[in-house]
Amino acid sequence: MQRDEIIETLKNGIHTVTFTKVDGTQRTMPCTLDPALLPVVELRESSTQRKTNLETLKVYVTDINQWRSFKIQNLISIS
Repeated sequence: MQRDEIIETLKNGIHTVTFTKVDGTQRTMPCTLDPALLPVVELRESSTQRKTNLETLKVYVTDINQWRSFKIQNLISIS
């Protein structure tokens, strides 16, 4: 799957993502990018802007209520 396809899928509800972590272990996590399910955050003014890393994808993990990321090339499945 391409990065854009993954993002569009995750914008529709909660999905289970399975991927290989950098240390070689496999991880499965329920996550989303659905705006209705994301936490409200305050925007802070910052003098530095972070560049988007196109090799990773930042997602909201619903079972621990925290943001995590994974390498797109290590994605095994989305269900």
